[in-house]
Amino acid sequence: MIAANVSGNDRIAALIAVILLLVLFLVPVRGSRAETSTPYVNAFSISKFPEGYPAQEALYASLKHTGANTLIIDFPMTAEGFPAMDTIPNAVYLAHQAGLKLAVVLPTRLIRGPVLRNDDWEDLRFDPATETYRPTGKLDLFHQPAIEYIASLAKELAAYSVDAVLLGNDFTYSPMEGMGRTAMKYASSMLGADVRPASLYGKIEMGPNGPTVRDFTELFQRWTALKSDRLIIVYQSIKEAARSVNSTVKVGIPIPMAYPVMNTGDVYTQYAYDMSAFRNLDVDCFWSGIEYRELKKQRGLTYRQAMELASRLAHAAVTGTKDASRTILIVPMTDGASSKSLPYTEIEEITALLKQTGNTGIAYSIKAGVTLNREFTNKLFRRQ
Repeated sequence: MIAANVSGNDRIAALIAVILLLVLFLVPVRGSRAETSTPYVNAFSISKFPEGYPAQEALYASLKHTGANTLIIDFPMTAEGFPAMDTIPNAVYLAHQAGLKLAVVLPTRLIRGPVLRNDDWEDLRFDPATETYRPTGKLDLFHQPAIEYIASLAKELAAYSVDAVLLGNDFTYSPMEGMGRTAMKYASSMLGADVRPASLYGKIEMGPNGPTVRDFTELFQRWTALKSDRLIIVYQSIKEAARSVNSTVKVGIPIPMAYPVMNTGDVYTQYAYDMSAFRNLDVDCFWSGIEYRELKKQRGLTYRQAMELASRLAHAAVTGTKDASRTILIVPMTDGASSKSLPYTEIEEITALLKQTGNTGIAYSIKAGVTLNREFTNKLFRRQ
């Protein structure tokens, strides 16, 4: 036999070579974010969570065997404007019983209760029409107690074993916002200048939708950088707080979307949002609502124009994140004025457009009580 002529050392060397080959082919490279290794997000999104355990139980029962693996809900709020945290344990339990992961959208600035209770927590904006400072109803994220409050909410959600905390689409600063007392004091100190509207805005024009800034000063750019850095600090504080009690919870952020479609430079100027910086932080996921039907109504678009706009918005979102597997796009499945499902042909077309962006997570916005066709939804969620 040939094997009898092979020395013991040769056999050992051959065995080592085989083991090395197995290691190379079977062990994944650390740090690799290959999209094929990331499971799809097939989700439903609901803004108004039903009240009462029977209604909630019925909701989750309707989502079973639909092809979905995730439910995204807005954080339920009390009539006084505070988070209704006592509703979360049941939501988590029922979601996991139904085989679904639960993601909760956490508002970061538009939380009315704490703003009304604490005068110095509210942010201000400049109103060019009256040349005065006006309340925004939003938290001033330069106020440290406000950050700690939001982080504590994320920590409590994570402690209840939610699978993901998605920061709300209020996680931005417009060019006119960020003028609360704490923010202005901080900005003036850091920039060594008196931060006032006259020194920030070079040219303001009155348009059909109100005053619009057409030119920004060098000081405005530096001020925007401060607001952008503050959003990053807030994100890090929220993620650290959530991970301190639940090491597996995901923390995601919104992608600011607007019409007409913006490039990353405009997103930075208009929202103080640095997508490149967030990508470098290895954010768990990004999400965005593609409200093409609302834009169709507002802008008087045809059906075809609305679909083309939806496609551009979806591609802009994925271009901004540079990672389809970490991007979740939410589109409507039900009519805005009722709980009726949109035409199946429309849902199929918008789904096909979203799938063209790659391994993107897809979520359908529905209303409680909608009747879902399981055969149809399974077909929608199926990936090729």
